[in-house]
Amino acid sequence: MPERRTIVLALVHYYLPGFKAGGPVRSISNLVERLGSEFDLRIITADRDFRDDTPYKDVVIDGWNRIGNAQVYYLSAGVGALRSLLRLISDTPRVAPIVIAQDLPPLPDEGAVSNGMPEREANERLRLVFLARISPSKNLYLALRILTQVRSAVDLSVYGPIDDKAYWRTCQRLITELPANVSVRYEGVVAHSAVANILKSYDLLFLPTRSENYGHVIIESMLAGTPVLIADTTPWRDLEKAGVGWDLPLENEVQFAKKIDEAARLIREGAMPSRTKVQSYARDRVLDPTILSANRHLFLQAATSD
Repeated sequence: MPERRTIVLALVHYYLPGFKAGGPVRSISNLVERLGSEFDLRIITADRDFRDDTPYKDVVIDGWNRIGNAQVYYLSAGVGALRSLLRLISDTPRVAPIVIAQDLPPLPDEGAVSNGMPEREANERLRLVFLARISPSKNLYLALRILTQVRSAVDLSVYGPIDDKAYWRTCQRLITELPANVSVRYEGVVAHSAVANILKSYDLLFLPTRSENYGHVIIESMLAGTPVLIADTTPWRDLEKAGVGWDLPLENEVQFAKKIDEAARLIREGAMPSRTKVQSYARDRVLDPTILSANRHLFLQAATSD
């Protein structure tokens, strides 16, 4: 008879196949991928994605679904939701609250490994990508303001759901005032399954976010071999020393602009950080066994506590 696994019940606002809520969805899905074979992981979540009006079409609503290494219950909206939630919790033996340890990064995709970008022409434009929710916390407006100070020819592609429409209108006004050497395109919302392929087609991730508990898109960019230019407001620090990008103080816009000009020069000279080096740096951190061990320990500790 197979050994009974410890049951872990997670209540989260949004989960797969949703992706618009960003980091929290990826935190839980990465945990499921890494620890789902060791624990009986059960997730209760909303029946629709962030800010969507309609439920998912390809899952059973108000019933359990096998999604990867977890059982997922998609709770319908309405007056009966709370009653259903209380019933599901009561049906789960010995529920104990726990706090997740350090975010688990995604396992590296062997297919994403790249030996480098094709040789660039001397007059080719620097390709930047901003991939995050359009909201004040992600700081797109600051990114655009920094680009007004850049001298090189730069193309910025912006991906992500518009979380704050008034903020987006402010950004749009600034886009119309950018100098001729800078172009910006809004590319819309992108499914998480497409993120790696998108990131590896750019020269640099540009994300001067106000703060990040983890910053999933940052590690995903590096796993795709794309260096990053970010603020020093995330756990990802000393990137220039590691040769994989830059993390700078938010208040120093001039320094950000200079690094973008430097990146444009390095691209022209073929001296940008090696994509394989960037990937190697990211893989070392993704496969760090201490992070997985910390999450495993929390689950086991909660299961055995009085």
